[in-house]
Amino acid sequence: MYTYYRNETLFISELLESDPRFKKLAKRLRKLCEKVSIELATLKGTEDIWCRDYMPVAIEPGRYIRFNYNPPYLKDEKKSRTNSDFTFFETETGKSKFSSIKLEGGNVLRKGDRSLISSRVFADNPEYEKPNKLINELENLLETEIIIIPEIYGDVTGHVDGMMQWVDEDTLIGNHRQFESERWVRELNRVLRHHQLHYIDLPYEEVSNPKYPDSAVGCYINFVKLTSGILLLPVYGLSMDEEVMIIMEQAFPGAVIHPIRMNEVAIYGGSIHCITWDACQRVEENLDIDSVDDDKLGWPEFEMPF
Repeated sequence: MYTYYRNETLFISELLESDPRFKKLAKRLRKLCEKVSIELATLKGTEDIWCRDYMPVAIEPGRYIRFNYNPPYLKDEKKSRTNSDFTFFETETGKSKFSSIKLEGGNVLRKGDRSLISSRVFADNPEYEKPNKLINELENLLETEIIIIPEIYGDVTGHVDGMMQWVDEDTLIGNHRQFESERWVRELNRVLRHHQLHYIDLPYEEVSNPKYPDSAVGCYINFVKLTSGILLLPVYGLSMDEEVMIIMEQAFPGAVIHPIRMNEVAIYGGSIHCITWDACQRVEENLDIDSVDDDKLGWPEFEMPF
């Protein structure tokens, strides 16, 4: 029996292509994916576009954790919130294990033996009176050390993928600290010292829009980096786009960076990492290694069972 992993496929909600607000963006994304040979698949039956949050968290190709997708900030929007019942998913990609812990995919960033989760997880799970008990359970589920990042006061979701991402297991890149509160920077720096982490400051530009108070236009940290080395970088047609591109090229010298305009989604508070979910397909076959054809395995359009 020979086990191998098919190249990553990028998933998006079908709403991204059917909602008039996002159609142009969806076309840009599909065109870019075709250009760089990334397969783009759609998830049917979803109620919102933020699939990163309600899709499972990968432990490794073929193994996933389905956390309880029940974010308090959506308690009044249940009709527009996707149910997190993904039993259908196992037949296509592997095994998933359910956890009753309330945790969205955008608040988990896994790299090697370490995972970043923001402190919002404690407020979302008040039944865990002792924080260490929750941390221990998360470490057992994710099979990594858990590093708690202080959430930013006033941020609606509290997701870590809106603050920073991994460069490698010892280095983070995140929103420039000079634009954050002194208290938050002090708490973050304490975490960085404790876990011996380096931090690269990435500029961002706050673009205020009274019509969209939660806008993420000007936030570049919500990028997607695939194991193939391709990095999809959100840009916004701002003067800072070029400066950010240079910093990202220096931080990820081995990556092939492709900028993509994300304004249509960003005005609602998220960017490309929020609206995508990436996974490798685990394949086991009785065949000779030289006979493996990477192109013969296709991804169907999945039907949500709800």
